[in-house]
Amino acid sequence: MITQSQAALGVLDDNETCARYYRTLAARLGRLTNEDGGPLRIVGVTSSAPGEGVTTVAANLAITEAVSGRKSVLLVDANEQDASLARLFCCDECGPVPETVGQLFDGFIEPTSIEGLAVVTVGGIASQRSAISPHELREEIDLAKRDYDLVIVDLSPATGISPCFEWGPLLDGVLLVVEAERTSAQAALQVKTRLINSRTHLLGVVFNNRPR
Repeated sequence: MITQSQAALGVLDDNETCARYYRTLAARLGRLTNEDGGPLRIVGVTSSAPGEGVTTVAANLAITEAVSGRKSVLLVDANEQDASLARLFCCDECGPVPETVGQLFDGFIEPTSIEGLAVVTVGGIASQRSAISPHELREEIDLAKRDYDLVIVDLSPATGISPCFEWGPLLDGVLLVVEAERTSAQAALQVKTRLINSRTHLLGVVFNNRPR
């Protein structure tokens, strides 16, 4: 079992302002639907540039959902550029190498000390990336949706030829994290357009580090 780094995860730090922020975000997500009108089961989180707090948002949202009554939440690190979840949850960021592509998730799922929350670190995904076809990735996602009530995917920034554009169309929706007073409106709009053009269901924008 892996443990969380409480210094990095504000929801667990008795920070009521932070906790309220993520409870509000979770509640709003709960009112949204996928493109077929069903509940959101697998949600990605991305940004227009590195360092905008995507991992922090994804991790705190997953914790909030797990402690608020969701039976099972899986947090997946798909950001091969920066394996931050491994650091946040104090676990080996490489992990064991799965024997088959079909074990992309199963070979790396680890329970956490938070009841109802498990994580998949970046090691398995990065080591298998070139061997996975879009069809196989879709199958993995469908299996995760079968086994968990909610899957949250920490995606790489939506820039260049980011894998984010491969994941996006396979998910129920994606949140775009924008760091207030750092990311320009033009940059955010460009990423929004690229996500929509890649057939990604954009759920909305999360403003991070917004001045009070």
